[in-house]
Amino acid sequence: MQACDNKMPMDFIQELVVEAAVLQIDREKLFVDMSRVLAAATCWQERAAKVFAHRGQMSEFEDIMRSAAEISVILPSLADVEDAVLMAKSWLKNSEPFLLSSSSMAPGSCPVLKLEALKGLILQSKSLKISLEEQRMLEIVLKNCEEWEKVAYSALQDVQCLCNASSLGDGKDNGLIMRIEVLIARIESITKSGCSLVFDFAAIPKLQNAHSMLLWCTKVFSFCPIVPSFEDVENLMKTAEDFSGTCVSGLLWSSLIDGVKWLRKALGIIPVASNFERCKLSDAEEFLAESKARDISFPAVVDQLVYANQKHKVWQEQVHQFFCLKSQEQTWSVILELKELGMAVAFGCPELDMVLSEVKRVEKWKQQSVEILERFVGNGRSLPSALQQIIWALEKALHYIAGKSQSYGARNLCMCCAGYIEDQEFTTCSMCHDHYHLQCVGSALGDLKNAGLYICPYCCSLVDGSVYQEGGGPLRFGRRRPELKMLVELLSNAENLSIRVEEEGTLQLVVKQVLEYKTCLREILDSALSSSGRNLNVITEKLIAAFKASKVAGVYDDQDNDDLDLALGRNLWRINVNRSFEALEKPTMHQIHQHIEEGLAISTPCGDYFWQKLTDLEHIGSQWADQARKVATDSGALGLDKVFKLITQGENLPVVLEKELKLLRARTMLYCICRKPYDDRAKVVCNQCDEWYHVECMKLLSMPEMFVCAACNPEAERLSMLPLTDHERSTGAKLLEPRTPSPRHTKSRMKHSITKFGLKQNVLATTKNQTTSFSRYDKVDRLQWQTRKPFRRAARRRSEFESLSQFIHIQQ
Repeated sequence: MQACDNKMPMDFIQELVVEAAVLQIDREKLFVDMSRVLAAATCWQERAAKVFAHRGQMSEFEDIMRSAAEISVILPSLADVEDAVLMAKSWLKNSEPFLLSSSSMAPGSCPVLKLEALKGLILQSKSLKISLEEQRMLEIVLKNCEEWEKVAYSALQDVQCLCNASSLGDGKDNGLIMRIEVLIARIESITKSGCSLVFDFAAIPKLQNAHSMLLWCTKVFSFCPIVPSFEDVENLMKTAEDFSGTCVSGLLWSSLIDGVKWLRKALGIIPVASNFERCKLSDAEEFLAESKARDISFPAVVDQLVYANQKHKVWQEQVHQFFCLKSQEQTWSVILELKELGMAVAFGCPELDMVLSEVKRVEKWKQQSVEILERFVGNGRSLPSALQQIIWALEKALHYIAGKSQSYGARNLCMCCAGYIEDQEFTTCSMCHDHYHLQCVGSALGDLKNAGLYICPYCCSLVDGSVYQEGGGPLRFGRRRPELKMLVELLSNAENLSIRVEEEGTLQLVVKQVLEYKTCLREILDSALSSSGRNLNVITEKLIAAFKASKVAGVYDDQDNDDLDLALGRNLWRINVNRSFEALEKPTMHQIHQHIEEGLAISTPCGDYFWQKLTDLEHIGSQWADQARKVATDSGALGLDKVFKLITQGENLPVVLEKELKLLRARTMLYCICRKPYDDRAKVVCNQCDEWYHVECMKLLSMPEMFVCAACNPEAERLSMLPLTDHERSTGAKLLEPRTPSPRHTKSRMKHSITKFGLKQNVLATTKNQTTSFSRYDKVDRLQWQTRKPFRRAARRRSEFESLSQFIHIQQ
């Protein structure tokens, strides 16, 4: 019953059937079924043994495995069948890439396969218990690979034989180039077929390397009949350095490498090459001798070397002839042609060094000339043209300071930029007839089409000297002008050159005119600096002409420019001083001092006319000012008539001393019953007439709540005034300034309030120390008020009349 419910081993079933036969119960249905199952299992086992014996197909093994599933017995061979099927399927799966490579698929669609892996699969297939068609297919693939490798190594062997060729020549006469081309085509075909097999053949990189090497060889042989570029030969050498392997170790390879190295050196010394490395003539002849010893020949390059040697010798002869000429005949243009020709065709030699040295000296001189004449060399203008423009500028400058005539070129220069007037629109001064570009004068001229006559700033300056008040005029140079000593040095260097330059004669004329201009300018400057300044108009006219000439001249000199600035400064100072003297209003003391300081800054000589006038005015003004300040602070010691006289003197001085005059006029104002000028003593003001009175003169012991002077209240004989309480001090007596205080009494209200409050405290402090709280006027005091106050009132009324002296200032 257990055997019927579960799968049991076949041996166990056999034992049960045998035991049932012994017990004679084998006829029972249970044992009959068991016998039938045992018979089916035995039949299956026999069939499995036959399939294993003749290495059946995969289908037979799969059919046996399906039939085993219907037998409810554990079959002994079933595990072997299953293992054989699993091994076969695993082998098939590993063989799939190799099977695909043998199909009609494109080579690029399959990954590169390992040949050793293919051999391993074929060896593994021999241990399989199942017969497979794929095994035969893989054997065919392996056979094809082995045959290809045989062909590939045969081609490589031919390449190696070709590399050992000894006779090269130019590659055509001995058929070497044809053999190389045939071998290249063969290698290309073998490589293509090998790549189609999609295996990593070790011979493929060797074939590719050999193919590249053979192509390189054909490229080398292609250079034999031509003269290649240096870049092509250089690239060929770089390619050769990348080759590796046995196929590049033969005699052919080494001969070609040596030939290419020689070719590169030869092209490097031929002057027509792009990166011509200048060598000596002896080196070129040595290269020619080496070409005969090479296995490979480059006849075109050899012919080029021979031709280069011939051209070099011809050039050498031309150089010798040039330096045999006289110094005046050795021109710059000829040596420049020799230099350019030598740089193109000559090898290294002393003649080339000599030519280059002379050209370098001249070019250095020309560069120095361009740097010095930077202002004039520009906008495509040549050095001779720049020198000619300087000559014209100097002619114009000499015309201004020496009255010399001008050439046509000098007359047609713009006064601002020293350029030709024909280059732009221009206008002409109606007085001096000088030309100005409209762009140069700019906004200073406005719309010239509607402006009518134009007068340049220099002609206007003949009247007011305004052209140099701001430290310069309308002439302006975008770049610096050459210095005189630089031009002299430049001429000296040109004379020391062994080659004659065409600019030398023009430069000599420039230096000659510069020295002439300098002489004329020095005469004007020496005259202006030594002048006392009396004849101001003549000096001004000459200095303006010198200033204009210095700006238009194409050169400058530091000493002359400094002296011109000094002369212009002194002249402008004299003009300003003269304007102060001739003005409608007299100069102030401040202006006098300012003129003196400016005169000291420009080192004005003591003998100068205007300097002496200034110092005299300063002395007179200072002397009177000192006396006025003393009188203003003498507290009335000097009488009014003398004060008035001093004021009259001050007003009649040729210089204005307003501050001291105000002090003296304030000194003429009298206050209080003592009739004294304003001072710093304590005061009190009348609440009715606002007149000031000294506390001391009024004999007040304390500040009253209200103060009315005796002149305003003559009937009051006595005033009863009590000391102020604290509240009264804060709101008490009227402590105000007079309505018309003296000119000196112009302090702020707050300052006076603080002063009055301090005085009030002093009076209170004095009151505390006194036993009497109030001082009464006696009859003498009463009489004094009655006699003096009407005079004060009368004086106030008389101030309305114009007949009074202008120096008495009575406040209204």
